[in-house]
Amino acid sequence: METNALGVIWSLVYVSVILSGVSLMQKKWHLKEESSRKLIHILLGNLVFIALYYFTSPIAAAIVPMLAIIMNYLSVEKGLIKAMERSENKTFGTVWYAVSLLLLISSALYLDKPYLALGGILSMAYGDGLAAVVGTKWGKIKLPAKFGDKTLEGSVTVFSVVAVITGFLAYIYLPVPFILVGVAAGFCGMLLELFTTRGYDNLSFPIGIAVLLYLFSFPLLTGMIVNSVLTVFILFVAWLVDALTARSCLTAYLVGTVLYVFGGWTVYSAMILFAGLGSGLSKLGIEQKVAATQLHERKGTRGSVQVIANALPAVLFVLIACLTQNDAFKLAALVSFAAASADTFSSEVGMLSSKPPISILTLKTLQTGLSGGISVLGLLSGIVGSGIIALLALGQYSVRIFLMVWLFGFIGTVIDSVFGSTLQAKYKSASGITERKTQNGQLLEQVSGLGFITNDVVNFVTVMVTGLLFVLFV
Repeated sequence: METNALGVIWSLVYVSVILSGVSLMQKKWHLKEESSRKLIHILLGNLVFIALYYFTSPIAAAIVPMLAIIMNYLSVEKGLIKAMERSENKTFGTVWYAVSLLLLISSALYLDKPYLALGGILSMAYGDGLAAVVGTKWGKIKLPAKFGDKTLEGSVTVFSVVAVITGFLAYIYLPVPFILVGVAAGFCGMLLELFTTRGYDNLSFPIGIAVLLYLFSFPLLTGMIVNSVLTVFILFVAWLVDALTARSCLTAYLVGTVLYVFGGWTVYSAMILFAGLGSGLSKLGIEQKVAATQLHERKGTRGSVQVIANALPAVLFVLIACLTQNDAFKLAALVSFAAASADTFSSEVGMLSSKPPISILTLKTLQTGLSGGISVLGLLSGIVGSGIIALLALGQYSVRIFLMVWLFGFIGTVIDSVFGSTLQAKYKSASGITERKTQNGQLLEQVSGLGFITNDVVNFVTVMVTGLLFVLFV
């Protein structure tokens, strides 16, 4: 009981010294408003050391943070502590700071896991605080406008500080590689700081880091955590460069998680490799593809429909493999991505051919970019695209399986061309045949195919059929 009382006393003394000291500095040395706020933000984080040293009772440890919640709320509303508040754009960030102290210190004591409070609170105090200082003083590279006035230098600071703090704690407390924990926590902290605004980062940031550290305390979850963090990182980059919409990122995350859980790293890697190569190839020779892409129904950033069309067959295959314990279906998932990759390579690179494509059925010349057309360059590129995905089979399966995955992946792009030529709906416009249903707001006359068969439907059916064919012949 005595140590808990000392904890309360010393905590109150420390908070009082910091607030009064910074207030005096602000008056005497004319500290800027933001500078005084960040100094308090950083120094109050050290309160966690006092709390963990003195307190044995989570209830006693909650006293000072609860008082701080009340005081900070009144300060925001009444402007009681000038050094701690913004004169403009009022937020309750200081209140959420105190709420984080309450939740993390009490939880750490109750669970007897001090690293939860240390990791969460110190990451918030020093990571977020120093990022603002570095970004304001030395930040030269502005991030996209969607992130406000934040800078690359500030984000790198968040990542680095959080990685060092959590990596050090993992080295002492956790049964998993400390570098892995540091990198994962650093990235998560950076994202939380980027996406959480109006002071809510003082809640999401420390709680998020603490939850991640808690999950890392279970070694069996390490693979799942790494997979999730890696997926989020890749999707963040894809969203940043406008390769995927925000909604399609969520869809891709769910798909990637299912593929990893039921299909393992091989199938998951196939999805990531396909998505990365596809996004890169779509940017290749983009100026030469302008006329060809005008024929397509979908334009611009990939949405959830495109993600599902290319990845749902793989999801179905890995679920069937899990239920039947038949490894052929797991390989079929790999084949489905090989087929999708081959088709993407054929389409994207084939559009750059100096010679116009020909119909796979009639051998007549077609407009570049129209489904059902093939070219020598496109077919050769399809072989490369399928082969890249097939390489993932090496080391786990025989050379025969590798060659079959490669072969069926390439067959997939041929099947896609056949379906594109016969089943996909095409329309007549003033400039020729197109895959777009409307032009200038007017419905166009359908001249071939089935009205409900779009390029996305063709892609789905193609990779599904290709995978099933592989299962029959493997």
